[in-house]
Amino acid sequence: SHVVENSVTSSGPAFTNGPVLASAAYVPATGLTLSQSTLYLYEGETALLTAAATPSNASGQAVWSSDNSAVATVADGKVTAVSEGTAVITARIGEVSAQCVVTVEHIHGYAGVITTQPTCTKTGVMTYTCRCGDSYVADEVPALGHTPRIVTIE
Repeated sequence: SHVVENSVTSSGPAFTNGPVLASAAYVPATGLTLSQSTLYLYEGETALLTAAATPSNASGQAVWSSDNSAVATVADGKVTAVSEGTAVITARIGEVSAQCVVTVEHIHGYAGVITTQPTCTKTGVMTYTCRCGDSYVADEVPALGHTPRIVTIE
């Protein structure tokens, strides 16, 4: 931008209220490239995508979107993996766009619960379950055994 100063003509001032900023010429983007065309992330991970317009002096900034925000979201190029699946991230400047396919994988996080309580003579069972529903039996819980006690009978 450049400044056009106030000027006065025979019919009065051409501009009022101080300097006026003249706008730079609009340069449309003719192409757009993303830093990556595919991403593989685990749930909860993030990655940063950058968009490069052609020509490099193109007007405007990238507008980002996700076609499946249940799987991956995007804000200013920062992609966040939400849940297992596939999403397409799109950057758009004017009439041109570019896409990145994001594949999100699930990370199992198992919590152990005793599903069969041990008795004094039999072992119990520990079952591990992930929030996705996957589970497995991996540990035996030792039998409780007997604790001898002295009982006095009168």
